[in-house]
Amino acid sequence: MPSKTKFLGSNLILSPTSKCLMRSSNSRRWLDPKQWVSRLGLMCATTAIAGFAAPAFAAGPAFNNLTQSQFDDAIRELSANSSFYSVSGASSLGTIFGIEAGLVAGLSGSPKINEFAKQVDANADVGRIPHANILAAVSVPFGITGEMVFLPSISVGDFKYQQFGAALKWTANEGLPFLPFNLAVRGFITRNSMNFKQTLNNASTGNVPVDVTVTQENSQTGIQILAAPGLPLVEPYVGVGFISAKGSLGVSGTTTGTIFSFTSAQNAESQPTSTQLLLGVTANLLIVNLGAEWSRAFGTDTYNVKFGFKF
Repeated sequence: MPSKTKFLGSNLILSPTSKCLMRSSNSRRWLDPKQWVSRLGLMCATTAIAGFAAPAFAAGPAFNNLTQSQFDDAIRELSANSSFYSVSGASSLGTIFGIEAGLVAGLSGSPKINEFAKQVDANADVGRIPHANILAAVSVPFGITGEMVFLPSISVGDFKYQQFGAALKWTANEGLPFLPFNLAVRGFITRNSMNFKQTLNNASTGNVPVDVTVTQENSQTGIQILAAPGLPLVEPYVGVGFISAKGSLGVSGTTTGTIFSFTSAQNAESQPTSTQLLLGVTANLLIVNLGAEWSRAFGTDTYNVKFGFKF
């Protein structure tokens, strides 16, 4: 049996931007409110990844001798985890203008990854994969809303992660006021990458333990149709969509080693597609915007929550 993997160390490396209460090095003044909110959001997202993602990957075994089916299942579940999630319904942020900033965090089920992980290590527990992103959105006239979710590159021990997603949403009610409910169309793209260190020990390394770096990359395009009743404070919403993803896994740090059993190559790619179902609710409490959402895509469930400020 391959040696048990140590994915992560215990040291958290924070970007200087997370030090939101530090004074500027070029002036004696405190940071202005916009800078403070931005850096607070980055600090919270980094803490979420450090507190939840790190333990999840630390508990898992190495990717080792993956079959074609296991590799495809892994890419599908990783795609579900790294899709676009803004936890926002069909309405815009304002008839003329609106701004939202906040944090979105959630968990995606990974039963297939957990299944073959336990074949390598019976104590492994990677049945859910967490994620967290900073959210920024702005609405302009004619029902147009631009949304962005992002997490700059962060490092937690031997684990590195970054995410970016952008979306454009059109709320049809602004142009078709006779509609009895809110109706919107959203198109999005995402880019995601992570890498971590592990020990690889199989026939491709001559059955000698070798320290390697595993890299995962994922990109997606998708479209969603959202509908919601026109309620003033609470907006329950439903949605359907379609997502096309491209994911890859690769290994570096060894001349001949591979994590796959179906190919001797050190990198492999899969391009899954999936329909998507969405069910969520948002609540506007003065300037505070809260939300919760369930999504079904790529054969697994994802649950997200949002805490934000709306102006």
